[in-house]
Amino acid sequence: MSDTGKFIFVFVAGIEGCGHHGLNPVISQAYEHAYPEGTIIREWRKFKSACNRLWCKSHLLPFTRTLAKNKIQKIFSEQARLAKKNGQIRMLIEDNSFPAGKHRDLNRQWQLNELYELVKPYADEIYFFGLYRHPIASVFSHKEWDGGIIPHAQLMERFLCYVNQQLSYIAPSIRQTVFYDDLIEDQDGIVKKLSEYLQLSAIDIEHGLKAIRKSNKNWRTDLPENEQQKLKAIFSRHESNWPILACAPRASGAHYEH
Repeated sequence: MSDTGKFIFVFVAGIEGCGHHGLNPVISQAYEHAYPEGTIIREWRKFKSACNRLWCKSHLLPFTRTLAKNKIQKIFSEQARLAKKNGQIRMLIEDNSFPAGKHRDLNRQWQLNELYELVKPYADEIYFFGLYRHPIASVFSHKEWDGGIIPHAQLMERFLCYVNQQLSYIAPSIRQTVFYDDLIEDQDGIVKKLSEYLQLSAIDIEHGLKAIRKSNKNWRTDLPENEQQKLKAIFSRHESNWPILACAPRASGAHYEH
């Protein structure tokens, strides 16, 4: 590990139910394996609080939004300072999905290009992930939210478009697309993909994949056929170009069933 330390920022963007809690442990465990003699400190609660309680709330209030940005920058600055001072690897992984916290309208969300500009002066490495899963599987994970599975799906369809839009603002060199299904089904392909992107060895990524938590929910067997058809209609405009970002092939080259 470098004597001067390192501050790493990772943001995983995806709609609710797309598998954040599957990918994040993989990343964390891979880094812990890569730096066994270092100290990896994953602190995101302060950052999450600053975003959810300040930044996302104050989107129409310039003064409070400026205060929120200042608070977030202080968090980044402190992480960078401690990394250098203590010779540590300090990671801040944001794993809150879209929508952000309790803010379920499109106007109160993170803007990823703005977030990138806030962290850029402080982080030694910056990574943005677009995490995707079959949209009906994502919706089925929280089918009781937003008053029921149909209104929840309608909201997630809007946020799916928002996630794609926000990721399109991030430079391809620091943006990578991962499919939850590949974490489970195509681990050879995902090892290579994550290894190249995160600049870690294949052994490190393989160690991280041991932390994967596979979902036991199956919408194809547990969701009534009439509801499946309603959900497919909601997401039908994405079928021919899934996800919307053209630079996001499956690691295995496979395609989703529609």
